[in-house]
Amino acid sequence: MDILYDVIVLGAGPAGLSGALVLGRCARRVLVCDDGKPRNAPSRAVHGFLSRDGTPPSELLRAARADLARYPSVEFRRAQAVDVGRDERSFWAKLHDGAEIRGHKLLIATGLIDELPQIPGLAERWGRSVFPCPFCDAWEYRDKPMAVLATDVAASCSFAIEMLTWTRKLTLLLDGARTADPRPLERVARLGISVEHRRVARLEGSAQTLQTVVLRDETRIPCHALFLLTVQRQRNGFAEKLGCSLVRDDRTVRTDELQHTRTRGVYAAGNAAVGLQAAILAAAEGFKAAYAINDELIEDFVARQEAASPGETLQR
Repeated sequence: MDILYDVIVLGAGPAGLSGALVLGRCARRVLVCDDGKPRNAPSRAVHGFLSRDGTPPSELLRAARADLARYPSVEFRRAQAVDVGRDERSFWAKLHDGAEIRGHKLLIATGLIDELPQIPGLAERWGRSVFPCPFCDAWEYRDKPMAVLATDVAASCSFAIEMLTWTRKLTLLLDGARTADPRPLERVARLGISVEHRRVARLEGSAQTLQTVVLRDETRIPCHALFLLTVQRQRNGFAEKLGCSLVRDDRTVRTDELQHTRTRGVYAAGNAAVGLQAAILAAAEGFKAAYAINDELIEDFVARQEAASPGETLQR
């Protein structure tokens, strides 16, 4: 007989594992599916996570899995979901090995994929000396030369101004990007940030460290850390297929304060959902989603109980 889980959790990062932990403490039968390829795998450490500051990402996930081991109703499967859907009975997910799993509720915590600029030397330094989040990684490079690589000019100007928190030795690399509104760039320049319009040729340094940004005319700009706002996309189209609303600009899943999506029974947490991106926030969102999922499961149980025939006993 096929198992009908209370909740299927797609993704085993901080959001998915946190949600599974809370649901396990509610004695809910949970299956967590993950392909073992977390977004922050290239990073040396997680920062800003209370009591875990500086912990390698793999160690954080190992400790989380160890916490979950005491809850027998929570299961794990190293497998990638390749399709999802819903019928009158439940939600279902098909895995890459051909298996099909079913659950009353679905928590999408599969995160996002960063699409990196095709600049030689950038991809191999991603998470090591090229970063998306200064709150996570700028402290280690404070007061050293840093740069912001522009994607969207206006947003990158705001990003560069924020970077003054950590250094005054700062360059905004426009990499040929143009804007019809000069005011953001003028504001950046007034604040003492060097603005470089020329195209970037490559990044140089030893191993995965960064020492120099080289422009196409071979001008060399000292730089120990590079920050940028990446273009991001969902790892899959599951939320959209299930009728969830996506934010137009960044394609994150729109949720309310308890991680409900527009589709009843489907929740999103972590980087896949709209909001600030950080491991500790993803974990908090997983907790909130689990709280809401358990409430909805109780609502469903009460509705079935009230509709049942006299004397009929239903499982929770």
